[in-house]
Order: sequence, then C-alpha cells, then structure tokens
Amino acid sequence: MKAKTKTLVNIYILVCIALVPVLLLAGCGAQTAEPQSLEAAESTPEPTPTPEPSPTPTPEPELPAGVSVTVDGTELSGSVVSGDVTYVSAEEFFVALGIDYTESDGMIELTWRDEELSLGGEGTELLSYRGAGYLPVMAVCEQMGISLLDDVEQNHLYCTPAAGDWIVPEGYRVPVFMYHYVAEDVPYDSQRVLSVRPSEMEEQLKYIVENGYQPIWFEDLEHVDEYEKPIILTFDDGRLDNYTILYPLLQKYNVKATFFIITDSMNYNGGVSCMTPEQVKEVSDSGLVSIQSHTVTHPALAYMNSEQQAEQMYRSKLDLTRVTGKEPYVFCYPAGGYNGYTQAIIGDYYRSGICMDGKVYVTGADPYKIYRIYVPRGKALDAFARMLEWQ
Repeated sequence: MKAKTKTLVNIYILVCIALVPVLLLAGCGAQTAEPQSLEAAESTPEPTPTPEPSPTPTPEPELPAGVSVTVDGTELSGSVVSGDVTYVSAEEFFVALGIDYTESDGMIELTWRDEELSLGGEGTELLSYRGAGYLPVMAVCEQMGISLLDDVEQNHLYCTPAAGDWIVPEGYRVPVFMYHYVAEDVPYDSQRVLSVRPSEMEEQLKYIVENGYQPIWFEDLEHVDEYEKPIILTFDDGRLDNYTILYPLLQKYNVKATFFIITDSMNYNGGVSCMTPEQVKEVSDSGLVSIQSHTVTHPALAYMNSEQQAEQMYRSKLDLTRVTGKEPYVFCYPAGGYNGYTQAIIGDYYRSGICMDGKVYVTGADPYKIYRIYVPRGKALDAFARMLEWQ
C-alpha cells in the first residue's frame, strides 16, 4: 500500500514538472505581444455627430387682396392691403404710366412732369412683398398729382394723370373746331347742318397735316408752348360714323381728335346709330382719340337744378371711366347751354367746360367757357384754310 501511494506521488510530481515550461511559455507570450501602434490608434474613426435639424423657414404671410386698380387705361394684376393701405406693384404702376424709374434702398427716383421726384419717404413708404417693391397707390397718386376716381360700386380704383393737376401756360391762341357727323347722308335736316361729307373731312385733315398744323388734345395744353400751330378737333355725340368713317381717316393722317360721348347713347339714340362701348374703348386705346363727357342723356342744362346737373356730370364721368379705364376731365355742354348752377358745380367734376360756336380760345381764359369754331357742311377748302388762320 505504501509503495502504491509513493508511486502516485511521484507521478504527480512529474506532471507538475512537465507543466512548468508550458506555463512559463504562456506567460512569456503574453508579455511579448506587440502593443497597438500609434498610427493604428489614430486611424480609428471618430464617431460622426448627429447634425442639428435645420429650422423650417417661416412662410411670408399672405396679404389680403385689395380693389382692382387701373392706371391710365391699363388694369394692373391686382392690389394687396396692409394696415388698411392699398399697395400695387411699383413695376406695373410705372409701366402703365410709360415712365422709367430706379429703385434702391427702399426709395424710388423718377422724373415726372419735368421734375425730379422721390417716393418711399414718409407717407409713401414702400412695401416689400414676394420679392418685389409695392407702393401705396393712393398716397403716390396724390404726390404725383394724378387724379383718383374710386368706383365704390364696382370696387375699382382708377388713376388718370390727364384728369389730375397740371398747369396751362397763358396767352396762347388755340382754335377749337366743332364737328358732329361725318357722313354722306343723314336722316334728318336738323342733323344735316351738323354734318360734313367724308370727302370734305378728308380734304380738311390732309390740308391740316400738309400745312404744319398740330392737332392736340386738351391735356396737351400743359405743353402748348412747345407747339407752333396747335389746334383742337372735337366731335360731339359719339355717332357711329365717327367710328366707321372718321376714325379710319384719323389713322390714315395720324391726327388726334376729341370725341364727346353721350353715355346713354353708346348703343342707340333717337334713330341714329352710335358707337358701342367696345368701339369707344378701341378708339380710346388707339392713341389718337381722347374720350370726354357730353352728359348721360344730352339734356338742356339751363333748365335743370344743381342736383340734376350733378347727376349728369358724375354719372357720365363714371360711365366713360368704366368703358375706357381713363377718367374724363372735359365736359361739353349740350347745345352749348348752361346756367349759374352749372358754373357753380362743374369744377367739382371737370377741369374744363366746352361751349358751342364762338371765338378762338386763348389759354388763360375761363377754362369753363372754352368756345369753338363750327365747321359747316359744304365749307370750301379755301374758306376752311382761312378759319385755321384765324388765330
């Protein structure tokens, strides 16, 4: 038994001795393992930071739409309202007026009626909207002397320079000629005396052009000193032949004229055909014809009171403005008649009042008593030439 135990002890000792080198080698191997290089450590990627989310831009607030706006016959794309003020695109506004301008640092610079003008200061501050400049249309028109007609019934604002503020140089003689029909035949004798034949009309227009006379509109009187031989040609009532016969002649000779329209007669009047609203608009847009007022129904003003006349003056102005987009500023008295009421109120609605046959108009005289020279049917050309020379 002792011998067997001794043998086991010996075996155990031998196993332990045999394991010593293995354990030593394992320990050495752990100690001699090469450390991780600095380069390897540095190449370890840093964790990517999570980007902060970009803030969502706040959309520009939508401004409420305002009234429709027409500038000198051109309707703009619209208007917006901010703080109870109506704004329109500055670009559209000045394009409609046909003038150049510069915009910088919230200010607009332009030349208007031969004067340098700045907009954008106190009272005319501009509005930046949708990347464009908008101007306060009412305040700007007031500063520029442009007339404003507020059509409340149709929610429409009309801006008309010719109906606004301008000054006429005094002392210039300007013959104003009066016509009505331009037709070979007219249905009534009373109308025949107010007509000229188409051949006579063409002969007179040709003579006017070939002899250096310059037909102008009433608004051109602002620069009357720039004309050598100014005259004004007027045609009353708005008869259809003014469109079918006269208008082509005006185009042929490039001559300006003024048509006085009876607004209730734009389709039909007493058996005589008259121009339609569409035809009135067409000639107004031509650059040759100025459309002005001749009342609503062609009444005898001398027998009407102030309220009745005011209705004729205002309603005809509004009717024509709606048709042409331009506010009329000259009023032709029916048959040349008027009374004290007429003269008392006409200045509230118009810049000028036109009479019938009379003397040559001289600028600076009473603008509400502008007389005209009647051109009768059958007037020989040499006699017409003497009328032109009556200056």
